[in-house]
Amino acid sequence: MIQDWFEYSSLFPDLPGTRQIFEVTIELVQKSCGMSVPFYDYIGERNQLRDWAIAKGKDGIAEYWKQKNQISLDSIPTGL
Repeated sequence: MIQDWFEYSSLFPDLPGTRQIFEVTIELVQKSCGMSVPFYDYIGERNQLRDWAIAKGKDGIAEYWKQKNQISLDSIPTGL
């Protein structure tokens, strides 16, 4: 599991606070005409997680994960 993290995370930019990668199997893809989907304007990236992670530092993030991220919301061990 940890080896998978390093393999997959190397495919993305290194961002402070990165903590999840989802590996999914897609079984069905559908499309919609989108006629009722509202327009949204992209106004930029959110910086809260990055700023928090930079302030914590690598050791602080590791300690946070140790305290808060051992079990997922659905009670599955994370393997961290």
